Amino acid sequence: MNRLSRYQLLQRYMQNFWLRWRQDYLKQLTRMHRAVEQQMRNSLQYSGRWHESSKFILDPTE
Repeated sequence: MNRLSRYQLLQRYMQNFWLRWRQDYLKQLTRMHRAVEQQMRNSLQYSGRWHESSKFILDPTE
């Protein structure tokens, strides 16, 4: 294997690695975001209300 083809092979390995890393990382972030959002909805309902736009809005009557 010459140097150019070895370099091209390494470049392909690196591209595949980072592509898979990004895809897996984004999936993990999405799962974590959903879990945290659900946890916030469950734990913050007593002191306010959870607005559908995913923003916590304090209840001014409390």
